[in-house]
Amino acid sequence: MNKYEISSIVRTTERKQQAEHGRLQEVQAENRKKAEMTAKIKAATELMERRLAEEREKILRQEAPGYGGELEGDEVDDDGVEDRTEPQLEDNGEEAWQRRMKCSVIATVRDLGNAKWEERQLMDSKRRFYHNVDPCLILSDATSWDPPPDWD
Repeated sequence: MNKYEISSIVRTTERKQQAEHGRLQEVQAENRKKAEMTAKIKAATELMERRLAEEREKILRQEAPGYGGELEGDEVDDDGVEDRTEPQLEDNGEEAWQRRMKCSVIATVRDLGNAKWEERQLMDSKRRFYHNVDPCLILSDATSWDPPPDWD
């Protein structure tokens, strides 16, 4: 026969058991919701990263005619070494500069006389351009491939 010690037997009321059971179910439901939210966040992050990569690729294709996933001029010499040259970005219109501003990061900011200039770097090609942050200037006049006077 089984031996039980009186101190090990715990008597609970049905109401206490139901309350404990309800609390456990709430904790399990909360854990399920947290897991679902974590999965949704991860899926949304992956989707956002994929769309951002596609957008960058699209912008690069628009800026560099003939761009097919690799920079123009990627060639392998006879010695097997790859020569990499930057694509020529001829379009210097307002829309082209807006696209470049969207897919670039600020590398340096300098105050030159009465103007504040940013040196910006394109994320994909690492090419740099210069932007005057004066809001009164239109973008095509405030942006240049060449550094402003007194930059160095």
